Amino acid sequence: MDGFKKRTEQKKQAILTSAFTLFFQNGVKGVNISQIAKEAGVSQVTIYNYFESKENLLLEVIKGYAMKKHETYEKLVMSDKPFKQKVEQLMSDKLLEANEMNPLFLQEILELDPRLTHFFETFYQHSSLPLMMKLLEDGKSSGNLNADFSLNSLLVYLDMFQSYFQTPEKAALLEDEQMRIDVMNLFFYGLMKS
Repeated sequence: MDGFKKRTEQKKQAILTSAFTLFFQNGVKGVNISQIAKEAGVSQVTIYNYFESKENLLLEVIKGYAMKKHETYEKLVMSDKPFKQKVEQLMSDKLLEANEMNPLFLQEILELDPRLTHFFETFYQHSSLPLMMKLLEDGKSSGNLNADFSLNSLLVYLDMFQSYFQTPEKAALLEDEQMRIDVMNLFFYGLMKS
């Protein structure tokens, strides 16, 4: 890669990183292009040259974040770690994310651009769902999950726990160590083979 292309990629990455941080902390509507430009150390014109609009920038930010998270989760699911440790780590990561995220962020991104809704639906079907199915199948085949439960019922169970703690207010409940232990035990006693 020549020097010009390298600098261009570095600027794009700085813009994407800055935009993600600002969107994540302040919500999409709470951030404007001038704030992103200042944070990234570039001009507003540079952002418009690379992404054309705030909506396109947001779409690229979300796609990049989803892919990065998926790669992390895929490495975890494919690792040799015990099933319980994998699930604990996944849940812990989701809870941390909910605590750090502006509560308006998810709501806003789905309202702002129908392309994002399409992206999430497609990404879930082709990436997230197969990975969760693999994790659950591994749990059943290793004897860690009750073999009587269907994979679909296990997915619903996981989703219930995840969904409940996705708001900052609910995730804050788990800052208490005993509460976190109790919830994890409830989670596993319901799922684990007796």
